[in-house]
Amino acid sequence: MAAVGSPISTEDHIEAILDGLQEEYDSFVTTITSQLDPYTVEDVESLLLTQEERFEKNRVTREHLLQANMATTFSSPTATMFARPRFTSSMSKNGRGQF
Repeated sequence: MAAVGSPISTEDHIEAILDGLQEEYDSFVTTITSQLDPYTVEDVESLLLTQEERFEKNRVTREHLLQANMATTFSSPTATMFARPRFTSSMSKNGRGQF
């Protein structure tokens, strides 16, 4: 609207920014819209960049955990060869060991 000579209000500008966000930003949108003191566009953009950085940090952490889990789940043949044997119980039905 500003391009055609009619300036957009701060509230409308912030609403347009928030409307364009994906569902994963719902808690962010709730936080912004529930404040009694209105934010500026610059405040919202700064907070949004911070939120995006947190999403990226958490995504990288999840990927590293997944990779670590995959590495331990799919162990190498060498690791299997040197693994400690599992012991099974030699107890009979009556609770006494077998000799």
